[in-house]
Amino acid sequence: SRTDRVLKVEEFYLHDPTANRFELWRNFFKKENPTQLVPKGLKIAVLNDRQSFLWAIEESYQEKLLFKGHYVKTYSHAANLLDDMRVGRETFDVILSDLHVPGGGGYHVVQTLRARGYKGVIIAASAYPELTYMAQALYKRGFDGMFAIPEIFELNPHWYDRLNQGLRNYFYYRHTNGWMR
Repeated sequence: SRTDRVLKVEEFYLHDPTANRFELWRNFFKKENPTQLVPKGLKIAVLNDRQSFLWAIEESYQEKLLFKGHYVKTYSHAANLLDDMRVGRETFDVILSDLHVPGGGGYHVVQTLRARGYKGVIIAASAYPELTYMAQALYKRGFDGMFAIPEIFELNPHWYDRLNQGLRNYFYYRHTNGWMR
């Protein structure tokens, strides 16, 4: 069982906190800006076996549209990500992982890294719908959130805004709720 936080489904799916009027007013009086809560210079890994998605990530990152000010590295095989981390070639603050990827996928990655004591953020990025039981299952396995991204998500205009906003939302919720990771 997890002791780092309590599961709230809306927060797990990284929904915009300002959609809630109470949160909007609370932020107004606190004068907190969720954009300012994201640590600078994060190292972010993206694991996905769909090459078109990885190309879109890399292109948007190079054009400074996605995760501006952070370091991003993409992987198409879970073993490569885990090997890079195991031998110390790479360290990551945040990992965005599809659930089904060659070499074990997100389930294997989260299980392996949590067993090694990894305290960073692991967010699922999957085409599965936002269902309560899905959030509960991923949360129990050690995921910290999920982006529901349908197939060919990257063909939608400004798709990268959803990922940028989701990252801001994660750190807002972490700050507001005192999450440990």
